[in-house]
Amino acid sequence: MTFYEQQVAEMSIRKFEEAFQDFIEKCTEDYLIRSANKGLYKRAHKEIDQGIEVVYTFGEQSVEAVLSEGTICVLENTLDRFSCSCPSDNLCKHVLIAILYYQKNNLKKTAGERVSTTESDEDSRQHHGSDAFSFRQHQDSDASSFTPGAPNPHGAESAGNVGGNDGLESVIEPLPARFEWLVQNDLSVLLQPFDSSIIEEARFQLRYDEELEIKEDTLLTVRLVRKQAEVSFTEAPDVGRALCNVKQREGDLLRVEALLRYRAYKGLEEETILAERAAQVKFSIPAIRECRKLIREILRIGIARLPQSYAAQLETMAVAAHSGNLPEIERSLRGILGELNLFWERHVRFSMPMLLDRLTRLLLSLELLAQEQLPVVQQAQLIGKFRSKFYRTSHLHLYGLGAEPWESRSGYRGITYYSYCFDDHHIYTYSDIRPMYYDDNRFSYSSQYTSTSPWLPGLSLRQFSGSEMNFEGMKVNEERRLSAGEGAKLELLPRRAVEEVDFGSLIKQDIDADHRVLCQPSLFSAPSSPLAMIRMSELIGTMYDQRTQSLLISARMEQDRTIELTLPYKAEWATAISKLEQGRFRTGASPFFMLVRVEKDHMEPISFLQGQDVISIKLDL
Repeated sequence: MTFYEQQVAEMSIRKFEEAFQDFIEKCTEDYLIRSANKGLYKRAHKEIDQGIEVVYTFGEQSVEAVLSEGTICVLENTLDRFSCSCPSDNLCKHVLIAILYYQKNNLKKTAGERVSTTESDEDSRQHHGSDAFSFRQHQDSDASSFTPGAPNPHGAESAGNVGGNDGLESVIEPLPARFEWLVQNDLSVLLQPFDSSIIEEARFQLRYDEELEIKEDTLLTVRLVRKQAEVSFTEAPDVGRALCNVKQREGDLLRVEALLRYRAYKGLEEETILAERAAQVKFSIPAIRECRKLIREILRIGIARLPQSYAAQLETMAVAAHSGNLPEIERSLRGILGELNLFWERHVRFSMPMLLDRLTRLLLSLELLAQEQLPVVQQAQLIGKFRSKFYRTSHLHLYGLGAEPWESRSGYRGITYYSYCFDDHHIYTYSDIRPMYYDDNRFSYSSQYTSTSPWLPGLSLRQFSGSEMNFEGMKVNEERRLSAGEGAKLELLPRRAVEEVDFGSLIKQDIDADHRVLCQPSLFSAPSSPLAMIRMSELIGTMYDQRTQSLLISARMEQDRTIELTLPYKAEWATAISKLEQGRFRTGASPFFMLVRVEKDHMEPISFLQGQDVISIKLDL
């Protein structure tokens, strides 16, 4: 080696020493515990206290640390890359000993005082153990790479309550350069390591408020208070390497959620990017074209002249749509078939506007899908999903609004229970459903209504429909439907009077204008909830309409306006209709609330609410 080359090598070594010194200073207790676990960290400290020693040999890009018991570690100025002669595939106690020993004995020394010369290292190595040198030849084969946040065979422990009393108000300084990647890097690039199902679920979690505690030292830690989880981001612009106190898929979900909430806290609006990453679009174009051809033919022939043989064609096309991954198209075809069957049977419930609306919506969807030019998000909206996914929530505070029995044209019976959620100010539902097309199946509305709820022994579904409660760990889908699955914990709360509850936008003042907004057709915008709460002063009177087989109820709102409600007749709730028709049901002199469903051509009452009482019209009267 020439003198010049020797000088260059020495400069490179000194430069690496400085970088390594900076790295060691950033290795705080919190950082090392999160990278390994608390047990390994304590064990490393204990062995140092018991007298273990380490000798360091600096190179141009790494430092070799030889422990007095013979283990050899090779470190760089990051925990992303290291190797150790021990069999561990993850961050081991030997690497921690090498870091902590350097902090204790070498960190404050000058470059000239550090043990870094080759001769002194060789002497020291021989002094501290001859096994170190003999193991050096196996070092390359035993070396491994560590990725923070990867599963650790030794187990992991949380470093405790990160953030303490430091809430969001404490984060007022601009981000240091080493953490700027969290907000400056493109979100689609940061999310590349994660599959669409994780991104979709993290996006779902954003609809619920979450208290954040943010702490910044060698790591930027985002603590999700309600979930009692925390994610620590390193300087490396890689979300997958963020440290999390939860393992495997749940850990990845928390990493993505913490990133999204932090970026939202910094004022970034990224719903479009998230929707595109979460959407999965794959469908059959030939099925689209065949279906479009059939609908055009039906419209060309006209409903009045349409032969009943088209029922078989619609059923066949629905099967083809199912095979072509077109669930929403399949549902639309079966809905049209149901309306046509009512038409061919000359049934009183047949609605020509409803049939035309279904045909128009389906044909427009088919035309747009056939062009293959829609954005991915809009394609996903038109295609729909076969099965709704349920996601676990940390907390739901619900207020029961009543229940409603129903029967579908496709052979299902059920009861749907409605609750108002204080967390996001929307209505949540739980549906108890049974198929009726099997000979041995029976569904009694009264017995199902009084049966035990799936979440709390001793609590009937009737009581559930009028309770105020807290759910922990409840699974919910995008339509805010509650799951009956195991794992959710239910706590009953003292029910407040309905007059004390702020229902926000669920309360409809100008019901005519709100009715027009709710029924406005749209292919792509989020569907408006068909449910509304109305403040009523009294029930005026009733009239039974023989033509539509429905009870018409006149009621006066608090603004001294009169509205008309429609309650379709069915044998199962004939008693309730009779009581209303004969005026045997009274709500008292004081005002009351009514939960109604807003349909295109009428409003249907579901329940009366007054004080702490809830009366489900078809089930309780």
